[in-house]
Amino acid sequence: MKIKKKNIPRLYIPSELEGEFVNLDAESIHYIRNVLRLNAGRKVNLFNGKGQEKECIIEKLAHKEATLRINKNLIPLKEPGIKITLIQGLPRSGVIDNIIQKSTELGIYDIYPVFTQYSIIKIQADSAKKRLQHWEKISYGACEQSGRHVPVKINNPQKLESCLEKINPKSTKIVLHPSKQSINFSDFLNLKVAPKNILVIIGPEGGLSDIDLQLISKAGFQKISLGPRLLRVETAAISACSLIQNKWGDL
Repeated sequence: MKIKKKNIPRLYIPSELEGEFVNLDAESIHYIRNVLRLNAGRKVNLFNGKGQEKECIIEKLAHKEATLRINKNLIPLKEPGIKITLIQGLPRSGVIDNIIQKSTELGIYDIYPVFTQYSIIKIQADSAKKRLQHWEKISYGACEQSGRHVPVKINNPQKLESCLEKINPKSTKIVLHPSKQSINFSDFLNLKVAPKNILVIIGPEGGLSDIDLQLISKAGFQKISLGPRLLRVETAAISACSLIQNKWGDL
């Protein structure tokens, strides 16, 4: 009878992975003890999102203390050859959380959460930092699950106008919009030269207003359609990024 080999869990820790031993913080201790239910002698792969990943062995695991011994260096997965920037009109909280999680898994480079005319969610200045930390935690969790080493870079929530002023003018720029003037996504994917950087704008639940579209058009974005059906925000984001990664990335 063959014994099934256990997968080695991955854990993000925000510190340098140098020396012989690594000590975990209280949150990480709780996770490996009470969620993963690991014990001394088990292996854990630690990564810090800065290019380091190590296979470690749990030497000591107590209620408030954990020491892991670094066993060997690991080679992180390569990032996709194309950098996809998702400019996402802010939808409801649960929807943007899901988009951040799936974007991390798909290898998206960065996300700009933006306020458009029809954005439902409102983020006050005093809560923006907590919201950003919440999103970053979701991205690190998606890294742990997917094997990705670098989390998606999440920019501070900002107005659409402010975001458009910061974009790279040399990037390929598209906006998802279901109109007769939009070209089909399959036609867009037939570009003769593969882009290195691509910006994708997707509106919130209510779509993009005429004012939003005027700003976007002025910034040089091309209208693209994902087909005849009206998709949910998260479906549109995942579909567009998956198609781009399949054509020019590593899917």
